[in-house]
Formats: sequence, structure tokens, C-alpha cells
Amino acid sequence: MITEPEGVSEEHLKDHSALPAFEDSAAGSREDRVRVLRGRAEPANAFAAVRYRDYWFSVDNGDWQTKRALAAVMFFFTLAEAGGTESLPLVTIPAQ
Repeated sequence: MITEPEGVSEEHLKDHSALPAFEDSAAGSREDRVRVLRGRAEPANAFAAVRYRDYWFSVDNGDWQTKRALAAVMFFFTLAEAGGTESLPLVTIPAQ
């Protein structure tokens, strides 16, 4: 699998479909972020992968920090969906 470095491809910067990545962040904080890899070939060892506009975007199966961050996001989405879907109790009042 050939994976390009992190960041936005020149092609997507030129057609204005993406913004440049934050490259000037502090050195210590770069290790704490979510890492999404990009490449033209389908990734072999991906936890999650999606093909979009002739590129594969993926999370490596061994990247536990990113996997944990994505699991937390999915958990928050699940919590957000849980409220408001239950039916309220029905009260019947006789009309006589």
C-alpha cells in the first residue's frame, strides 16, 4: 500500500474543494490528533476507509488513538440520537 503523507492534496487545494491543513501547530499537539491517511490505492490494513474523488481516505488499524477518538464521536452521536424518540404515556379521560 502506498500512502501519501498527511495533509490535503494539491489537486483539492487547486480546485478549492478543501482547505489547507494546520501545519504550524505545536510539535507536542501533533501527536494527539486524529490521523487520516490519503492515497490512490485501496488501503490494505484499514480500520475504516472511504473512496472519495479518486482518493482513499483511511484510518490505519494499528492507530489506536484515532480509533479511540472516532469511537468517542460515535458514542456521542448515539447519545444524541437516543433522546426524544420514546413515546409518551397515553392518558384516557372518560367523556360521560
